[in-house]
Amino acid sequence: MLVVSLLITALNFGSRVALNTIISLSNAALLFSYIASLGSIRITRWRGEELLPRRWSLGNWGSIINDVALAFLFLSFIFSFFPETPMPGAEGMSWAIVIFAFVIAAASLTYFVKARRTYIAPGSLIKQD
Repeated sequence: MLVVSLLITALNFGSRVALNTIISLSNAALLFSYIASLGSIRITRWRGEELLPRRWSLGNWGSIINDVALAFLFLSFIFSFFPETPMPGAEGMSWAIVIFAFVIAAASLTYFVKARRTYIAPGSLIKQD
């Protein structure tokens, strides 16, 4: 881990654009994972399906809190791709959106070409009593 951290830190000496892209991309990926998990809970509530058993619940406030959190996450996700300055040239552009879109496209293509036939959902591996 130390070596990886040092290499990422060394990018700042060579290319400021590369460092900003890595930071922006990691921020966007983290926000997207939060959107995916909260979004799946929100869709489950919207469909009226029963949520999994849990130790505590937000009660009637759960839907409102999820909606506010999703709105904040979407806004933060969009802003994570913005450049530092308005009207940047190619050097100031945030290349994170290009990389993020490529990863999403490659993952989708992999899923539809091969993985959907070999994927085993974790829920099917749980023993039913």
